[in-house]
Order: sequence, then structure tokens, then C-alpha cells
Amino acid sequence: MRSIALALLCAAFAATAAAETPLTRARTGQLTAPVRVAGGAPVAFAIDTGASGCSVSEQFAKERRLLSIGRAEVRRVRAPGVELDGALLGDLTCTVVADRTDAPAGVIGADALNRYVVAFDVRRMRLSLHGGAQHGQALVSPQARLVRAWRLPGGLISAPVELNGAVGLGVVDTGAVRSTFNRRFAAAAGVDDATRPLGLFKLAGAATRDVEAGVADAPTFAAVGMAEESAMILGLDRLAGLKLIIDYPRRRIWFDPG
Repeated sequence: MRSIALALLCAAFAATAAAETPLTRARTGQLTAPVRVAGGAPVAFAIDTGASGCSVSEQFAKERRLLSIGRAEVRRVRAPGVELDGALLGDLTCTVVADRTDAPAGVIGADALNRYVVAFDVRRMRLSLHGGAQHGQALVSPQARLVRAWRLPGGLISAPVELNGAVGLGVVDTGAVRSTFNRRFAAAAGVDDATRPLGLFKLAGAATRDVEAGVADAPTFAAVGMAEESAMILGLDRLAGLKLIIDYPRRRIWFDPG
């Protein structure tokens, strides 16, 4: 009986666990994973929680003969049967962007990720997607720190952060190599464009002294309705060494250093 029970337990775990997909750093500094479109050969796409939607390069759209949608000034194409980490993301509408020799072939954004619990392990360079029934707590170590996420326009998410005691929201952006504070946040924290380092930074209860980051009013802040709020782009420099579990359906994020 004991062996049967153990077998059933293992089978249940196997049914809920997702395979891990390796992440690779592109020349732009972005982290990419292999993505399939319409069953074709896998190609590197950036996995970008700071992008509201999918995008593909002109060359990729031409090579895969992706059909244009509508006649808008910004060209969009239909990418059918998009797969990531064994999960079928479905047909995505992607913006076509200019070719860059140093950039990935495309970007997977929040519109494709928001049905999943996403395990983005910057420490081990691994990614996995889990169905909405999976609880994020089962994917982290006892050292993980849980925070309540705020959903922003475009499906982006943010977490509370502090700089020198000033409180704001950090847009979780795995597509940004470097973190950036807007000028409103910097002013509240007593720093400006010329201040380096910026001071004491806190994320999910963990403190970093003498933090280095940019100060600028990036277009992202206006796009997510935070141009007049204390906000920052929380990029890969601040997420390095962490396993990031984003539970989109429940609006929760675990920051796991374990």
C-alpha cells in the first residue's frame, strides 16, 4: 500500500510540475527563451514582463510569412500557435519592429503570460510556466518574500519599493537590463540625476545599501498611468540572484533568494 501511495504522489506531482526552459542572455542584455511559432523551429524571444504585448522583428515576420492584421499605421501580424515551455500560448497579435542585429527575434509580453504562474529564475537562468491552479508557494524556498502585486494598464504588474524611506511602486520589468527611478520618486527620496549612489533601497523587506540605478522620466511611466506617481522600473540588475514567482491570476509575487 505504501508503494502505491508513493506512486500516486509522484504521479500527481508530475502532472502539476512544468518543465524548466533555459534562459539565455542576448547581446542586448535581455533574457531570452526558445519559442515556437506555428510548430516551426524554436527561436529566441525575450521574456518581458514589462511589455504589454508581443512583438516580432521585420525579418522574423517575413521568414515565417506572418499575415498582417488591419491597416493601422503600426504594422501588426498574427503569430499562430505560439508555444513557450511546452505551454500553448495560442495565437498572438504582434507588433512588427525594425530589425536589430543584437536583438532577439521577438518579445513575449504580459498579454501572453497573464494566465500563468511564471517562475522566472534569474539565479539559475531557468523559466517555467504553471497553470492557474498551481500555487506559487509550492515553487519557492522558505526564504521567499511574498508581496501583493498591483495590476497596471497593459497587464503589467508592480510591487511596493522604498528608496531612502520614500515609498513608491516598482514596475516588474524582466525586459529592462537597468532599473530606473522617475524624477518624482527621486525627489521624494532626496536624490537627483547626478546623485550616485542613490542610497538605501528596499524590496520585499530586503535592503540594499548604496544602490545604483538611473533617474529619468521614461515613457513607460506615462504608459502605465504613473507619470505623476513615485515609480520605478524594477529591472534585471535588482532581480539578479533571485527566483521571481509571478502569480498573475492571484496578483502575488514571491522574491526568493534561497
